[in-house]
Amino acid sequence: MKIATTIQIELESTRDDERRSQRATAGGLALGHGVGLSASHDRGLSQRSTTQEKMRSTGLPRHHVRFGRLSAPLQSLVQLIDPAHVWVLFDEWSAVPSDLQPMLADLIRRVLLPVSGVTVKIGAIAHRSHFVVTHGPGDYIGVELGADMAADIDLDEFLAFDYDADSAAGFYASLVTEHVRAAAAAYGAADVPSDETELLEEIFTQRGALDELARAAEGVPRDAMSILHRAAQRAGADRITVRDITLAAHVWHEHDKERNLDKNVRVRDAWRRVVDIVLRERHARAFALEEEEAQASRRIGALYDQRLLHLIKRNVVSRDRPGSRYYIFGIDYGHYAGGADDVSEGLFEFIDETGERFWAQFVRDEYPSLEPAVLPLRALDEKGSPKEISKKEDPRTVLVKRRPPKDMRPPEIIRDLMYRLRTETGEVMELELSYDGREGALSRHSPVGLALRGKQVGQSIEVHAPGGTWKAEIIEIRLVEQ
Repeated sequence: MKIATTIQIELESTRDDERRSQRATAGGLALGHGVGLSASHDRGLSQRSTTQEKMRSTGLPRHHVRFGRLSAPLQSLVQLIDPAHVWVLFDEWSAVPSDLQPMLADLIRRVLLPVSGVTVKIGAIAHRSHFVVTHGPGDYIGVELGADMAADIDLDEFLAFDYDADSAAGFYASLVTEHVRAAAAAYGAADVPSDETELLEEIFTQRGALDELARAAEGVPRDAMSILHRAAQRAGADRITVRDITLAAHVWHEHDKERNLDKNVRVRDAWRRVVDIVLRERHARAFALEEEEAQASRRIGALYDQRLLHLIKRNVVSRDRPGSRYYIFGIDYGHYAGGADDVSEGLFEFIDETGERFWAQFVRDEYPSLEPAVLPLRALDEKGSPKEISKKEDPRTVLVKRRPPKDMRPPEIIRDLMYRLRTETGEVMELELSYDGREGALSRHSPVGLALRGKQVGQSIEVHAPGGTWKAEIIEIRLVEQ
């Protein structure tokens, strides 16, 4: 332990003098018939001295650890197993108390990072992690991200369907396949297809059902397995359908997520306001929050921890607010899937440079203006609707233009889209996709509808239909008016 200020030392001495020396003399005389004489003399002197010392410390104590004594044995261990490499993995970093996280990070920086042949990986939730505490220029405890360690891998980029549909679907395809193979090996099943595509075809009625599972998981693999379990129970001996996934996600949302809200009235009320504003008033599925607000709001953090809100992307730029960065949060899929609230037209609205509003079906890194998507935190405490602000946005994002609010729509405007597609053979076809189950149009749960979900002009789709698989490029998207 070190003391940050002065140290005073007090000395106390105690001296006891006791001299001791020893001198002895003896003599004797003996005569016959039992007559004898003897004499002796003994004198002693001793000396003893003791000193007592007291130390008085004043100031702020600061504990410290001698890290060199820890890193040296680790370096010796790594040298023994050379050329093998040591990987040290830390998961659930946010489970460590917030005030202890910088200390653990400092231990990692001083003990593990200097050792050649050791790689450290930390799994952490960004806004629940505190890696460093700064005391002054160059004086800090913990790990400086970007300097001591890199923080460049965001799992949401691979697992969130609304961020990268192809990567997410590929991950969950592998996840399901490996779990089924492991279960088959444990129970001695020998008739499991070795090919991943064949195995998935035996589990799901179509590839779209797997895509729907990837969307329903919202980037959380354990939720995906729970939803898949419920969907399999619902399907029974049949293959799992899109409808099975949708209903299973809704049940999982109600039983595992929303039920915990009753423990905190403020968080529950905030959740209801978010749903009212984003889903019912804006007909959106996501919203934007400034980075500082997102990190400081306890209610938003609690909804995120309950997996009712999902972070789709961070550090999104709105050019009309220089210096500001936004987090994009999405409403949990299970809340609106297959229900009355499943009326969203996209993730959120933004304004392009011409002043027109467009719907974003996926999240970009930059927009001219995110004002229509921003959720004012003060609205979580209000009973009325928040004011929508109109400003400019980005023309490069070619998406669906905004329709008037539901109660202002002319009866001739319906919620359908017309897609023009060019197949691999060069054939151009037009397909109408219905959001209201309109007769004569394709359902959004059909193989084509699922393949088109989240796709934009210029992107390619792959349709997995009962009659076979085919690919096409989207060359136009427009609203259907009657």
